[in-house]
Amino acid sequence: HSGMTQYDEAIVYSNFYDVANLIGKDTNQANFIQIYLKNPYQATYLTSKIDKVLEYPFFSYTIFEMNQQIFSWIELQKEPIPIILASITIVAVLNIITTLLVLILEKVKSIGILRAIGISRSQILKLVVKKGFKITLIGSLIGNLISFLLLFLQFKYEFIKLNGSIYYIDALPVSIKFSYFLWVNIFTIFLGTVVAFLPAYIASKSEILKAIKFN
Repeated sequence: HSGMTQYDEAIVYSNFYDVANLIGKDTNQANFIQIYLKNPYQATYLTSKIDKVLEYPFFSYTIFEMNQQIFSWIELQKEPIPIILASITIVAVLNIITTLLVLILEKVKSIGILRAIGISRSQILKLVVKKGFKITLIGSLIGNLISFLLLFLQFKYEFIKLNGSIYYIDALPVSIKFSYFLWVNIFTIFLGTVVAFLPAYIASKSEILKAIKFN
């Protein structure tokens, strides 16, 4: 049971000798030879070379030609993925920016008071950026733990099911790649630090009285 109806209803795995006896074939004969490549995308080039050597009635074909319907479906599924990921990223970025901006704007009066008692702009900026970095780092770690846990559970137990007759697979496939986690975290922490720095810089540049009266 592969979850792909077109194969489950047509293919049977059995002992080679039993099948040979059933169809009356010599067990020393084979009707095809499979070639496995490290890079499957070289298959088309290789079949063109093989066809020049083989003579009728022999011919070669690739896995892409054998399973054209599945690969067409996969290519179709790839098209909306960038849009979906971009939408998720934009929403997440806006949440980060909004949260940090609100936190910093609430502290504009406090920044004015710190300026009034003699704290320098550079010290204020360091304090705000450090706080923004800490918030972003904690949020990223929590997000990493939740996402890794969900991915692991799906990979292990496949609790998110799919309709095999439509999607060719019974469960949502996942792949855990730590490089993706790394790049997302670097981008998130960088963005959080920049977002924390800009309003703090503007607030520290404003006049002390205006900052204290800010509401």
